[in-house]
Amino acid sequence: MLSTNGRSQPGRILFLSGVPTSMGHVYRVEHVAAALAHVGWRTSWLPADDPRSVAEVEAAHVVTAFRAPWSEPLALVASRCRSRGIPFAYDIDDLIFEPDLMASGRVAVLEEMPPDDRRRFEAMAARHRETLAQADAAVLTTEPLAAAAAMHCRRTFVVPNALDPRMEAAASKARSTVSKPSATDGRPRLVFASGTPSHARDFTVAADAVARVFARHAEPLLVVVGHLDIGRYPSLDPFADRIERRPIVPLLDLFTEVARCDVNLAPLELGNPFCDSKSGIRCLVASIVGVPSIASPTPPQQEAVVDGQTGFVASDVAAWERALEQLVFDAPARLRLGRAAQAHAEAHWGFTAWAPHVERVYAQIAAGGG
Repeated sequence: MLSTNGRSQPGRILFLSGVPTSMGHVYRVEHVAAALAHVGWRTSWLPADDPRSVAEVEAAHVVTAFRAPWSEPLALVASRCRSRGIPFAYDIDDLIFEPDLMASGRVAVLEEMPPDDRRRFEAMAARHRETLAQADAAVLTTEPLAAAAAMHCRRTFVVPNALDPRMEAAASKARSTVSKPSATDGRPRLVFASGTPSHARDFTVAADAVARVFARHAEPLLVVVGHLDIGRYPSLDPFADRIERRPIVPLLDLFTEVARCDVNLAPLELGNPFCDSKSGIRCLVASIVGVPSIASPTPPQQEAVVDGQTGFVASDVAAWERALEQLVFDAPARLRLGRAAQAHAEAHWGFTAWAPHVERVYAQIAAGGG
Protein backbone atom coordinates (compact mmCIF):
# COMPACT_ATOMS: atom_id res chain seq x y z
CA MET A 1 0.00 0.00 0.00
CA LEU A 2 1.03 3.67 -0.06
CA SER A 3 1.44 6.27 2.64
CA THR A 4 0.08 9.77 2.18
CA ASN A 5 3.36 11.04 0.73
CA GLY A 6 3.27 8.35 -1.98
CA ARG A 7 6.12 6.28 -0.61
CA SER A 8 5.54 2.60 -0.09
CA GLN A 9 5.35 1.41 3.49
CA PRO A 10 5.75 -2.10 4.86
CA GLY A 11 2.60 -4.18 4.88
CA ARG A 12 1.55 -7.77 5.46
CA ILE A 13 2.08 -10.59 2.96
CA LEU A 14 0.17 -13.85 3.11
CA PHE A 15 1.89 -16.73 1.29
CA LEU A 16 -0.10 -19.80 0.24
CA SER A 17 2.22 -22.68 -0.57
CA GLY A 18 1.23 -25.44 -2.94
CA VAL A 19 4.28 -27.57 -2.02
CA PRO A 20 5.16 -26.84 1.62
CA THR A 21 7.69 -29.68 1.95
CA SER A 22 9.70 -28.81 -1.16
CA MET A 23 13.04 -27.03 -1.62
CA GLY A 24 11.13 -24.53 -3.71
CA HIS A 25 9.08 -23.62 -0.65
CA VAL A 26 12.31 -22.84 1.22
CA TYR A 27 13.60 -20.52 -1.51
CA ARG A 28 10.30 -18.94 -2.63
CA VAL A 29 8.34 -18.70 0.63
CA GLU A 30 10.70 -18.91 3.60
CA HIS A 31 13.54 -16.89 2.07
CA VAL A 32 11.25 -14.25 0.57
CA ALA A 33 9.35 -13.94 3.86
CA ALA A 34 12.65 -13.53 5.73
CA ALA A 35 13.76 -10.80 3.30
CA LEU A 36 10.51 -8.90 3.74
CA ALA A 37 10.59 -9.30 7.52
CA HIS A 38 14.17 -7.97 7.44
CA VAL A 39 12.88 -4.64 6.11
CA GLY A 40 9.82 -4.44 8.34
CA TRP A 41 7.05 -6.31 6.55
CA ARG A 42 4.83 -8.78 8.38
CA THR A 43 4.53 -12.21 6.80
CA SER A 44 2.73 -15.49 7.33
CA TRP A 45 2.06 -18.59 5.28
CA LEU A 46 -0.43 -21.42 5.02
CA PRO A 47 -0.76 -24.45 2.75
CA ALA A 48 -2.63 -23.41 -0.38
CA ASP A 49 -5.59 -25.66 0.42
CA ASP A 50 -5.86 -24.59 4.07
CA PRO A 51 -9.50 -23.66 4.87
CA ARG A 52 -8.28 -20.68 6.92
CA SER A 53 -6.84 -18.96 3.84
CA VAL A 54 -9.92 -16.95 2.87
CA ALA A 55 -10.27 -15.50 6.37
CA GLU A 56 -6.55 -14.66 6.48
CA VAL A 57 -6.93 -12.51 3.37
CA GLU A 58 -8.67 -9.91 5.53
CA ALA A 59 -5.43 -8.86 7.22
CA ALA A 60 -3.19 -8.98 4.12
CA HIS A 61 -1.96 -6.31 1.71
CA VAL A 62 -0.73 -8.88 -0.83
CA VAL A 63 -1.52 -12.58 -1.17
CA THR A 64 1.04 -14.71 -3.00
CA ALA A 65 0.37 -18.30 -4.00
CA PHE A 66 3.47 -20.41 -4.62
CA ARG A 67 3.38 -23.27 -7.13
CA ALA A 68 -0.33 -23.80 -6.51
CA PRO A 69 -2.42 -25.06 -9.45
CA TRP A 70 -5.84 -23.49 -9.83
CA SER A 71 -8.42 -25.05 -7.52
CA GLU A 72 -11.69 -24.22 -5.84
CA PRO A 73 -9.99 -23.09 -2.57
CA LEU A 74 -7.61 -20.86 -4.54
CA ALA A 75 -10.50 -19.44 -6.56
CA LEU A 76 -12.20 -18.45 -3.30
CA VAL A 77 -9.02 -16.70 -2.14
CA ALA A 78 -8.62 -14.87 -5.46
CA SER A 79 -12.25 -13.78 -5.39
CA ARG A 80 -11.88 -12.45 -1.86
CA CYS A 81 -8.73 -10.57 -2.88
CA ARG A 82 -10.59 -8.93 -5.77
CA SER A 83 -13.51 -7.92 -3.59
CA ARG A 84 -11.15 -6.22 -1.15
CA GLY A 85 -8.84 -4.71 -3.74
CA ILE A 86 -5.87 -6.81 -2.57
CA PRO A 87 -3.32 -7.91 -5.20
CA PHE A 88 -3.23 -11.65 -5.79
CA ALA A 89 0.23 -12.78 -7.00
CA TYR A 90 1.57 -16.08 -8.26
CA ASP A 91 5.15 -17.25 -7.65
CA ILE A 92 6.37 -20.18 -9.72
CA ASP A 93 9.92 -21.46 -10.10
CA ASP A 94 9.80 -23.81 -13.12
CA LEU A 95 8.32 -23.75 -16.60
CA ILE A 96 5.53 -26.14 -15.71
CA PHE A 97 2.61 -24.00 -16.87
CA GLU A 98 2.72 -24.86 -20.59
CA PRO A 99 0.80 -28.08 -21.34
CA ASP A 100 2.26 -28.35 -24.86
CA LEU A 101 5.79 -28.26 -23.43
CA MET A 102 4.91 -30.91 -20.88
CA ALA A 103 3.67 -33.15 -23.70
CA SER A 104 6.60 -32.45 -26.03
CA GLY A 105 9.17 -34.76 -24.46
CA ARG A 106 11.40 -31.80 -23.52
CA VAL A 107 10.95 -32.32 -19.75
CA ALA A 108 13.17 -35.31 -19.05
CA VAL A 109 11.71 -36.26 -15.69
CA LEU A 110 8.28 -36.79 -17.26
CA GLU A 111 9.70 -39.39 -19.61
CA GLU A 112 10.45 -41.57 -16.58
CA MET A 113 6.82 -41.48 -15.39
CA PRO A 114 4.11 -44.03 -16.14
CA PRO A 115 1.72 -42.72 -18.84
CA ASP A 116 -1.11 -42.01 -16.39
CA ASP A 117 1.17 -39.97 -14.13
CA ARG A 118 2.50 -38.07 -17.15
CA ARG A 119 -1.01 -37.19 -18.29
CA ARG A 120 -1.87 -35.95 -14.79
CA PHE A 121 1.22 -33.73 -14.83
CA GLU A 122 0.21 -32.33 -18.23
CA ALA A 123 -3.27 -31.58 -16.89
CA MET A 124 -1.69 -29.91 -13.86
CA ALA A 125 0.23 -27.59 -16.20
CA ALA A 126 -3.06 -26.19 -17.48
CA ARG A 127 -4.12 -25.45 -13.91
CA HIS A 128 -0.82 -23.69 -13.19
CA ARG A 129 -1.40 -21.60 -16.31
CA GLU A 130 -4.89 -20.74 -15.06
CA THR A 131 -3.46 -19.49 -11.75
CA LEU A 132 -1.09 -17.27 -13.74
CA ALA A 133 -3.98 -15.96 -15.82
CA GLN A 134 -6.03 -15.18 -12.70
CA ALA A 135 -3.14 -13.43 -10.91
CA ASP A 136 -2.63 -9.68 -10.78
CA ALA A 137 1.14 -10.21 -10.83
CA ALA A 138 3.60 -13.06 -11.29
CA VAL A 139 6.90 -13.46 -9.44
CA LEU A 140 9.43 -15.63 -11.26
CA THR A 141 12.94 -16.92 -10.57
CA THR A 142 14.57 -16.05 -13.93
CA GLU A 143 14.18 -13.76 -16.93
CA PRO A 144 13.38 -16.61 -19.37
CA LEU A 145 10.69 -17.86 -16.99
CA ALA A 146 9.29 -14.32 -16.68
CA ALA A 147 9.16 -14.02 -20.48
CA ALA A 148 7.13 -17.24 -20.66
CA ALA A 149 4.82 -16.14 -17.85
CA ALA A 150 4.21 -12.79 -19.55
CA MET A 151 2.17 -14.65 -22.17
CA HIS A 152 -0.44 -15.28 -19.47
CA CYS A 153 0.00 -12.56 -16.81
CA ARG A 154 0.35 -8.86 -17.58
CA ARG A 155 2.67 -7.91 -14.72
CA THR A 156 5.77 -10.01 -14.12
CA PHE A 157 8.67 -9.55 -11.72
CA VAL A 158 11.93 -11.47 -11.30
CA VAL A 159 13.06 -12.38 -7.81
CA PRO A 160 15.98 -14.81 -8.17
CA ASN A 161 16.64 -17.63 -5.76
CA ALA A 162 19.16 -16.45 -3.20
CA LEU A 163 20.74 -17.12 0.17
CA ASP A 164 19.21 -16.53 3.57
CA PRO A 165 21.18 -15.95 6.80
CA ARG A 166 21.07 -19.64 7.75
CA MET A 167 22.58 -20.64 4.43
CA GLU A 168 25.23 -17.93 4.66
CA ALA A 169 26.17 -19.16 8.14
CA ALA A 170 26.35 -22.78 6.93
CA ALA A 171 28.51 -21.71 3.99
CA SER A 172 30.82 -19.68 6.22
CA LYS A 173 31.25 -22.64 8.56
CA ALA A 174 31.99 -24.94 5.64
CA ARG A 175 34.61 -22.58 4.23
CA SER A 176 36.39 -22.32 7.56
CA THR A 177 36.21 -25.91 8.78
CA VAL A 178 36.09 -28.29 5.81
CA SER A 179 39.38 -29.69 4.55
CA LYS A 180 39.61 -30.76 0.93
CA PRO A 181 40.83 -34.37 0.58
CA SER A 182 42.67 -33.35 -2.58
CA ALA A 183 45.04 -31.26 -0.47
CA THR A 184 46.48 -34.47 1.00
CA ASP A 185 45.96 -37.14 -1.66
CA GLY A 186 46.41 -34.99 -4.79
CA ARG A 187 43.16 -36.23 -6.32
CA PRO A 188 40.83 -33.35 -7.29
CA ARG A 189 37.14 -34.04 -6.76
CA LEU A 190 34.54 -33.06 -9.36
CA VAL A 191 31.13 -32.76 -7.72
CA PHE A 192 27.66 -33.11 -9.17
CA ALA A 193 24.89 -32.44 -6.63
CA SER A 194 21.22 -32.88 -7.38
CA GLY A 195 18.26 -32.90 -5.04
CA THR A 196 15.88 -34.29 -7.68
CA PRO A 197 16.10 -37.05 -10.30
CA SER A 198 15.39 -34.57 -13.11
CA HIS A 199 18.95 -34.06 -14.38
CA ALA A 200 19.63 -37.42 -16.05
CA ARG A 201 19.53 -36.01 -19.59
CA ASP A 202 21.43 -32.88 -18.53
CA PHE A 203 24.42 -34.83 -17.24
CA THR A 204 25.22 -36.52 -20.56
CA VAL A 205 27.50 -33.75 -21.84
CA ALA A 206 29.44 -33.65 -18.57
CA ALA A 207 29.68 -37.46 -18.35
CA ASP A 208 31.35 -37.75 -21.74
CA ALA A 209 33.83 -34.96 -20.96
CA VAL A 210 34.66 -36.46 -17.54
CA ALA A 211 35.24 -39.85 -19.18
CA ARG A 212 37.69 -38.35 -21.68
CA VAL A 213 39.65 -36.61 -18.93
CA PHE A 214 39.61 -39.73 -16.74
CA ALA A 215 40.97 -41.78 -19.65
CA ARG A 216 44.04 -39.54 -19.85
CA HIS A 217 44.60 -38.83 -16.16
CA ALA A 218 44.47 -41.13 -13.15
CA GLU A 219 44.12 -38.42 -10.49
CA PRO A 220 40.61 -36.87 -10.67
CA LEU A 221 37.55 -38.40 -9.03
CA LEU A 222 33.82 -37.78 -9.48
CA VAL A 223 31.59 -37.24 -6.45
CA VAL A 224 27.83 -37.59 -6.96
CA VAL A 225 25.65 -36.16 -4.20
CA GLY A 226 21.99 -37.12 -4.32
CA HIS A 227 20.07 -38.29 -7.35
CA LEU A 228 21.90 -39.57 -10.42
CA ASP A 229 21.93 -43.03 -11.99
CA ILE A 230 25.53 -43.37 -13.16
CA GLY A 231 24.57 -46.54 -15.01
CA ARG A 232 22.89 -44.36 -17.65
CA TYR A 233 26.29 -43.17 -18.94
CA PRO A 234 28.26 -46.00 -20.61
CA SER A 235 31.28 -43.75 -21.11
CA LEU A 236 31.81 -43.80 -17.33
CA ASP A 237 31.59 -47.61 -16.97
CA PRO A 238 35.40 -48.10 -17.04
CA PHE A 239 35.81 -45.64 -14.17
CA ALA A 240 33.34 -47.01 -11.64
CA ASP A 241 36.05 -47.21 -8.97
CA ARG A 242 36.68 -43.47 -9.33
CA ILE A 243 33.09 -42.43 -8.65
CA GLU A 244 32.03 -41.73 -5.06
CA ARG A 245 28.31 -41.87 -4.26
CA ARG A 246 27.06 -39.74 -1.40
CA PRO A 247 23.43 -39.60 -0.24
CA ILE A 248 21.13 -36.65 -0.58
CA VAL A 249 21.54 -34.38 2.44
CA PRO A 250 19.49 -31.64 4.11
CA LEU A 251 19.90 -28.27 2.43
CA LEU A 252 22.13 -26.71 5.06
CA ASP A 253 24.47 -29.74 4.96
CA LEU A 254 24.94 -29.39 1.21
CA PHE A 255 27.50 -26.61 1.66
CA THR A 256 29.80 -29.01 3.51
CA GLU A 257 29.39 -31.65 0.80
CA VAL A 258 30.32 -29.22 -1.96
CA ALA A 259 33.09 -27.46 0.00
CA ARG A 260 35.10 -30.69 0.31
CA CYS A 261 35.30 -30.87 -3.49
CA ASP A 262 37.29 -28.84 -6.00
CA VAL A 263 35.16 -28.25 -9.11
CA ASN A 264 31.37 -28.05 -9.36
CA LEU A 265 29.58 -29.45 -12.43
CA ALA A 266 26.33 -27.75 -13.52
CA PRO A 267 25.29 -29.21 -16.88
CA LEU A 268 21.89 -28.47 -18.43
CA GLU A 269 20.42 -29.51 -21.76
CA LEU A 270 20.83 -26.62 -24.19
CA GLY A 271 18.08 -25.37 -26.49
CA ASN A 272 15.42 -26.65 -24.11
CA PRO A 273 13.01 -23.95 -22.82
CA PHE A 274 12.46 -25.88 -19.60
CA CYS A 275 16.19 -25.94 -18.81
CA ASP A 276 16.76 -22.37 -20.04
CA SER A 277 14.28 -21.19 -17.40
CA LYS A 278 15.91 -22.94 -14.44
CA SER A 279 17.76 -20.88 -11.84
CA GLY A 280 21.51 -20.96 -11.29
CA ILE A 281 21.15 -22.14 -7.70
CA ARG A 282 23.53 -25.11 -8.07
CA CYS A 283 26.27 -22.71 -9.15
CA LEU A 284 25.38 -20.34 -6.30
CA VAL A 285 25.73 -23.09 -3.66
CA ALA A 286 29.21 -23.89 -4.97
CA SER A 287 30.26 -20.26 -5.38
CA ILE A 288 29.42 -19.28 -1.83
CA VAL A 289 31.83 -21.94 -0.51
CA GLY A 290 34.55 -20.88 -2.93
CA VAL A 291 34.24 -23.74 -5.42
CA PRO A 292 34.34 -22.73 -9.11
CA SER A 293 31.77 -24.19 -11.49
CA ILE A 294 31.73 -25.45 -15.03
CA ALA A 295 28.21 -24.72 -16.27
CA SER A 296 26.12 -24.99 -19.38
CA PRO A 297 25.45 -21.50 -20.82
CA THR A 298 21.76 -21.09 -20.11
CA PRO A 299 20.87 -17.42 -19.44
CA PRO A 300 20.55 -17.83 -15.63
CA GLN A 301 23.78 -19.83 -15.35
CA GLN A 302 25.65 -17.23 -17.40
CA GLU A 303 24.63 -14.73 -14.75
CA ALA A 304 25.78 -17.08 -12.00
CA VAL A 305 29.14 -17.95 -13.62
CA VAL A 306 31.29 -15.25 -15.22
CA ASP A 307 33.22 -17.20 -17.85
CA GLY A 308 36.94 -17.24 -17.13
CA GLN A 309 36.55 -15.16 -13.97
CA THR A 310 34.46 -17.16 -11.50
CA GLY A 311 34.39 -20.46 -13.43
CA PHE A 312 33.73 -21.58 -16.98
CA VAL A 313 30.69 -21.95 -19.21
CA ALA A 314 30.82 -24.79 -21.73
CA SER A 315 28.39 -25.51 -24.54
CA ASP A 316 29.57 -28.91 -25.81
CA VAL A 317 31.69 -31.91 -24.83
CA ALA A 318 34.91 -30.41 -26.21
CA ALA A 319 34.40 -27.18 -24.24
CA TRP A 320 33.61 -29.14 -21.08
CA GLU A 321 36.76 -31.18 -21.61
CA ARG A 322 38.92 -28.04 -22.01
CA ALA A 323 37.44 -26.48 -18.88
CA LEU A 324 38.03 -29.64 -16.86
CA GLU A 325 41.65 -29.81 -17.99
CA GLN A 326 42.17 -26.19 -16.92
CA LEU A 327 40.64 -26.56 -13.47
CA VAL A 328 41.60 -30.09 -12.51
CA PHE A 329 45.34 -29.54 -12.86
CA ASP A 330 45.73 -25.91 -11.79
CA ALA A 331 45.10 -25.60 -8.06
CA PRO A 332 46.05 -21.88 -7.93
CA ALA A 333 43.50 -21.17 -10.68
CA ARG A 334 40.82 -23.05 -8.75
CA LEU A 335 41.59 -20.99 -5.68
CA ARG A 336 41.57 -17.71 -7.61
CA LEU A 337 38.32 -18.44 -9.44
CA GLY A 338 36.73 -19.82 -6.28
CA ARG A 339 37.44 -16.62 -4.35
CA ALA A 340 36.06 -14.53 -7.20
CA ALA A 341 32.98 -16.78 -7.34
CA GLN A 342 32.34 -16.27 -3.64
CA ALA A 343 32.61 -12.48 -3.96
CA HIS A 344 30.29 -12.51 -6.99
CA ALA A 345 27.72 -14.64 -5.15
CA GLU A 346 27.75 -12.44 -2.06
CA ALA A 347 27.41 -9.25 -4.12
CA HIS A 348 24.43 -10.47 -6.14
CA TRP A 349 22.64 -13.14 -4.09
CA GLY A 350 23.80 -12.57 -0.52
CA PHE A 351 20.94 -11.80 1.84
CA THR A 352 21.75 -8.14 2.49
CA ALA A 353 22.16 -7.48 -1.24
CA TRP A 354 19.03 -9.41 -2.22
CA ALA A 355 16.52 -8.37 0.47
CA PRO A 356 16.11 -4.76 -0.77
CA HIS A 357 15.26 -6.06 -4.25
CA VAL A 358 12.57 -8.33 -2.79
CA GLU A 359 11.14 -5.37 -0.90
CA ARG A 360 11.06 -3.20 -4.03
CA VAL A 361 9.21 -5.89 -5.98
CA TYR A 362 6.60 -6.41 -3.29
CA ALA A 363 6.17 -2.67 -2.78
CA GLN A 364 5.36 -2.39 -6.49
CA ILE A 365 2.93 -5.29 -6.32
CA ALA A 366 1.22 -3.84 -3.24
CA ALA A 367 0.96 -0.42 -4.87
CA GLY A 368 -0.30 -1.84 -8.15
CA GLY A 369 2.74 -0.60 -10.09
CA GLY A 370 4.40 -2.40 -13.01
